[in-house]
Amino acid sequence: MRVGILTFHRAINYGAVLQCYALKETLSSLGHDVYVIDYRQPYVEENDRHRFTTNERIRFLLGFHLRSFLNYNKEKKKRCARQLRFDHFLNAYFKITEPCDLASIPKDFDAIVVGSDQVWNSKICNGIDPVYWGAFERRPETKLISYAASTTLAALTKHWGNGIPERMMSFDKVSVREKDIADFINSKQILSEPALQVLDPSLLADAAIWDKLDCSTMNGAEGDYVLYFGARACKHRPNVLREKAERFAKLIGGARICTIDFDNDSPEMFIQKFRRAKAVFTSSFHGVAFSLVFNRRLFAVKYGDEQDLRYVNLLRLVGGESCLVDSTEDKETYKEVEYSEINENLRKLRTTSINFLKEI
Repeated sequence: MRVGILTFHRAINYGAVLQCYALKETLSSLGHDVYVIDYRQPYVEENDRHRFTTNERIRFLLGFHLRSFLNYNKEKKKRCARQLRFDHFLNAYFKITEPCDLASIPKDFDAIVVGSDQVWNSKICNGIDPVYWGAFERRPETKLISYAASTTLAALTKHWGNGIPERMMSFDKVSVREKDIADFINSKQILSEPALQVLDPSLLADAAIWDKLDCSTMNGAEGDYVLYFGARACKHRPNVLREKAERFAKLIGGARICTIDFDNDSPEMFIQKFRRAKAVFTSSFHGVAFSLVFNRRLFAVKYGDEQDLRYVNLLRLVGGESCLVDSTEDKETYKEVEYSEINENLRKLRTTSINFLKEI
């Protein structure tokens, strides 16, 4: 089958592009001819790839924003280089359609898979994005599937009365990433088949799926550093991940610490830093996911906000609650993670998730 993926593939975000890669690889392994549909979500484009127009630059210079304008120029080279690294990844590992919008989504696919990532989250999309809810014209025989589509319960309930049930019923099969979202949808009894909770694509395969990535520029022996990576700031303790990593590095004999360098690390480098780490301190969902894939010594740090739930629920799902630590306490020890149970739980969940994709 010819299958198209609709997701946040152009986000300058490691988790976004790597989950897309994992889904593409999984679908390809099932015998499909897989493309990424080059829908450029306006709000994501504005935030991740905004380029100032000539008129905007003039307004900076004529107004009271000279400092902002100078800072923008200072950061411009970094932003461009960052975009080039992500674009290189897209061009190297994906077949991508021509750019399109709601009115021009390609109609030559046998199936369109919406997801994964937070494509149903109105905060990420600046409202309900009709493309990710399947409100585009397609052939009657083209299947519409959601795979591990994600949102928050608050965002879903807020917009539920704005046509969401009708849009959801247009899908041939629905799967989501979070249990509370699946439970809420199923409580409404609007689907002919229940919505299924499935794994994020980054967890669909074992570590071998990432061997295809070109990491020739990665140096350093495995296990010689403690990695820390945060996807958001901790309000009450801004440097908590670094502080915990430094403490733990001393505890195990003085290993160096390392983080993800957003200005220089490609998606391939991101993967390799997790693969080779001695231990990982993270507050990122995909940081937790890749630590599980590579069986790293994991400390998933809770900040006490709603975003904790994304990786807290994942760890509960796979039996990895022992990896959770609190941002306000420093009690981490070098007790190894018992991955035998976690890996077995992941194997079972992978089977369920891949079986869902096999039914496309």
